[in-house]
Amino acid sequence: MARSAAMAALLMLALLAVPAASADTGGHGQPAAHTVTMTLQEYTDLYKEAHLQEARRSADGEREDLRQAFERKKEGLETERARLAEAAARKSTRERVLPGNWLLLNHSAAGFFRLGENEHEEQSMAVFDFAIDFRIFDDAWTAIPLVDGRAIASGWKVLKQESVGDGNGNGSALSEFRPVDLGPEMLLVLRPVEGDEKSKDEAEAEGFKLRARFDVNKFVTSPALIEKLLAEGEAENKEYQHPAPYTPPTNFGGSKYMRYPNNGLGFSPEVCAIPPWIR
Repeated sequence: MARSAAMAALLMLALLAVPAASADTGGHGQPAAHTVTMTLQEYTDLYKEAHLQEARRSADGEREDLRQAFERKKEGLETERARLAEAAARKSTRERVLPGNWLLLNHSAAGFFRLGENEHEEQSMAVFDFAIDFRIFDDAWTAIPLVDGRAIASGWKVLKQESVGDGNGNGSALSEFRPVDLGPEMLLVLRPVEGDEKSKDEAEAEGFKLRARFDVNKFVTSPALIEKLLAEGEAENKEYQHPAPYTPPTNFGGSKYMRYPNNGLGFSPEVCAIPPWIR
């Protein structure tokens, strides 16, 4: 708007200067030295050139501002990339010692309970107040096991202390503890003790599938095919076998192996005989 007003003032000055030039002559019909005479086309070309130069200066200024903004953004991205790389290196080093994203710092328990004087007297419930301090390393969803799901817990109170900068880009200072409400960012959930434990319905479905596999092959009579099916079944059973399978105490490897009569040769024929009432 200001540039348009200046151009209009220049145009008015130039138009007013033309009749002044014709009136102010040196007595011989020649214009004075401080006036310029030009045609309308020349003035139009001069105005376009001035406007074009002004537009170029404005574009150069905007280009320089964009370049500076780009450089600042680039420096910010480089700083953020270095910070993320450093955080990833710290996380990799920490995961060699701590598998989770949290660390137990302190815990305490205070309460009371009363034992009955005899087995027939009803015993009271034990009541305890627990205080647990954790440290969360990375700003990510973290699951922390707190209490067995069979316990009755109430009066939950969560306090949070955040790391704040010290003015030099370091997060060594700590803020005051502030209460945190349970909501979308802080949840209490029930989870199985074992992470891969299946529900009852899923276990029953797997049992039906396994039973169906047996039923499909129960009418096989070919010895070669039976041998093949048995070999495949033994291999699959070995694949899903527990790494530390249970060993009955009296079997080989058990704590009571060879501690029964007959010098470890097994039970006597009288013990292993089929009772008459079964025949």
